[in-house]
Amino acid sequence: MSKEVTKRKTAADIRAEERAKRTNTDRLLLKYARRSLEEISEKTGLEPAEAAQRLEHLLRERDFLSERQQERLLIIELGDLIDSVRSRMESAGEDNYADIANVALRGYEAIAKRLDARRKLTEADISEITRAQGETFLAIIVDAVNKVATRLEEIHPDSEWDIRLELEEAFAIALPEAREEVKRRVRE
Repeated sequence: MSKEVTKRKTAADIRAEERAKRTNTDRLLLKYARRSLEEISEKTGLEPAEAAQRLEHLLRERDFLSERQQERLLIIELGDLIDSVRSRMESAGEDNYADIANVALRGYEAIAKRLDARRKLTEADISEITRAQGETFLAIIVDAVNKVATRLEEIHPDSEWDIRLELEEAFAIALPEAREEVKRRVRE
């Protein structure tokens, strides 16, 4: 009795099968996916709603990775491409060396741009979080001053001076300075 050995499909095999199953319309949908629905409709001949639905299906088929995971995968794939190109450079003749080296350099540039964009995004996120926390803290202080004013008014109902007005005036002077300090520290 001989058992047939079934070859397990690789990811590349699966991608090739997916590409083979795509219709011309599917290819056009993916090609023009960044355009408006009206433009996609003109290019594919589908109604805009039908084009949107089909494009969503095509994109969702593989959408199980988070954006961060997709970004990391892209960097890994670029790294693999660079490694492949570098190994080809070793056996490249003078005629092809510059072209092959250019591919590697473009790969490095793409990775560097992606990492720079990630770093900038992270810095922007941190700045926004810090600013929001500072504003929240200032709002808590304003609330605390109002509570202090209410408490002092309760304790000293016959006071000669308007406790709340005095505190609010003092705070009106101090609050803009505090806001500027929060902004300054966020920029650092």
